[in-house]
Amino acid sequence: MKNMKLFFFSMLIAILALTSCQNNDDIIDDMANVTESASLRSALSSLDLLINEDGTLNDLENPTGNIIFDFCFDFVYPINLGYNNGTTVIVNNFEGLIEVLINSTNDLFIVGNEFPFQVEVYNQDTNEIEIISINNEEEFATLIESCDFNQSCEDDCPQEEDPVCVEVIENNQVIIITFLNACYAECEGFTEDDFIDCEMTSCEDECSQVEDPVCVEIEVNGEITTLTFLNACYAECEGYTDFIDCEITSCEDECSQVEDPVCVETEVNGEIITLIFLNACYAECEGYTDFIDC
Repeated sequence: MKNMKLFFFSMLIAILALTSCQNNDDIIDDMANVTESASLRSALSSLDLLINEDGTLNDLENPTGNIIFDFCFDFVYPINLGYNNGTTVIVNNFEGLIEVLINSTNDLFIVGNEFPFQVEVYNQDTNEIEIISINNEEEFATLIESCDFNQSCEDDCPQEEDPVCVEVIENNQVIIITFLNACYAECEGFTEDDFIDCEMTSCEDECSQVEDPVCVEIEVNGEITTLTFLNACYAECEGYTDFIDCEITSCEDECSQVEDPVCVETEVNGEIITLIFLNACYAECEGYTDFIDC
């Protein structure tokens, strides 16, 4: 598996260059919380190879259309990045990150980031897309090493189009990942036993977009996980018929957007990770009450 698979004229140039082209990103004249990171530069350089000059994704380099599989991980936004001229930028989404990349020059480029931050990665053991915290440069370097950016499925696999599909779990919902052919899927660590019929996965064509959530319970590695579907049609399209009551809580509806971060520690697959919430309300909404110092 490819495994878990951006940068000096003056302050004026930085602001003019970036405010004219970036997507809802904010320039801040403060590098106090940003650390120079060789791991970030390596990650952004590798990500740049997946992008065309106009900022669109290169289809050959992005065979699944899911950045977690085509690249290695995705940041949990917003993230704070630092330029070589001492300014920082808050990147609010993946599109904003791409704009940072395509507008970087030999004189103005990213050199670091603020720790801690979170990323989404695929856990092959649980078949889930999970969120992990990166607390320092050492942990970031370990992630980059595991990505093995030097290995490319495109180099190893033929370009013959014979799609295969697999199911993975993201946010307790089943999503379908489509690979160009079996070689690409196997390059990402899947086996023939994981393949499903792609022709049977077009639930969007079969089902309405009316939101009437239903939930089902499944067992993953000996643990019970609840999956939430948009409506009964989607669940039945995926082969589930035994529904349970959905205890749906919208933290965004319940909590304010005031930024007053709190942190908690939790155990995931035997490892202690740190989760960062916008404020205490969000943490409590998710069931956490024992906060630690962020």
